[in-house]
Amino acid sequence: MRSRIKLREYLAILCAALAAGAPAAVRAQDYPSRPVMVVNTWAPGGPSDAIIRPLLEKFSQKFGQPFVLENRSGANGSIGTSYVARSRNDGYTLLFANVGPIAISPWLPDKPSYDSIKDFQPIGQIQSAFVSLGGALELIRAGKLKAIAVSTQSRSSVLPDVPAVSETVPGFDFNVWYGLMAPAGTPRDVVQALADALKEAMAMPDIRNRLLASGLDPHPTGPAEFARKIEQDLAAWKQAVANANLTP
Repeated sequence: MRSRIKLREYLAILCAALAAGAPAAVRAQDYPSRPVMVVNTWAPGGPSDAIIRPLLEKFSQKFGQPFVLENRSGANGSIGTSYVARSRNDGYTLLFANVGPIAISPWLPDKPSYDSIKDFQPIGQIQSAFVSLGGALELIRAGKLKAIAVSTQSRSSVLPDVPAVSETVPGFDFNVWYGLMAPAGTPRDVVQALADALKEAMAMPDIRNRLLASGLDPHPTGPAEFARKIEQDLAAWKQAVANANLTP
C-alpha cells in the first residue's frame, strides 16, 4: 500500500514525520485494544449478514476483543461506505464491502463522495457464486427450480454439475463479491493481521460449510489480489454503465 504522506526534503520535517509514525506502529503491535466496528452497507438479516456475522465471531475469539457489526444501509450501499471512508484509519472502523458501492456506484450519475481506490485499503475478499443463488438454492435442491448456468467464470462448488455461462460464451464473467476493507492509511501490520485472521477463519470447516449451505462459494484472497479485483471491476463497470447510457 502506498503511503499517503509525502516526506519532505528537509531533515527536520522528515524526523517529525517519522516521529508521528511511531504511535501508529505501537498501536498496530497492540491491536486491537478495544472493540472494532464493522459496517455492513445492507439491511440486517440479508445474505451479507449471513456471511460476515460468523466470521466476526471468529475474529472476536482470535483477537480477544468484540468485532461488532453495524448496519448502515441505503443508496446502494454508498451511505455506509461513505461513513467508513471518513473514519479514522486506525483499524477500529472497517467496511464489509461488495461490488455495488465499490465498483458500480462510482460510475453512476449520482456519484458517491468517496474514491474506491484512494479511500480504502482492501483486506480479505469473500466471493459468492451469484448473489441470487443463496435464496434459490433450497428450491433448486427441492427440484422446484432448474439451475441452467452460473454467471461466474468457472463452475460453482455449490452446484458443480451446473455449467458456467463462459462454457458457452467464452470470457463471460459476472460475479458478486463481498470483502473486508479499512480506510486508506490504516497501518500495514493491522491490515495484515486482519487478512491473516480472515484467511484462518475461512479455512475453518464450520465457517466454510455455513457459507456453502447458504449458496455462497468462498474464495478468500489477500490484500493485493483483492485490490486488483476492485480495479478490474471498476474498469468493467465503467464500460457497462457507459454502454447503458447511464452517465449524464
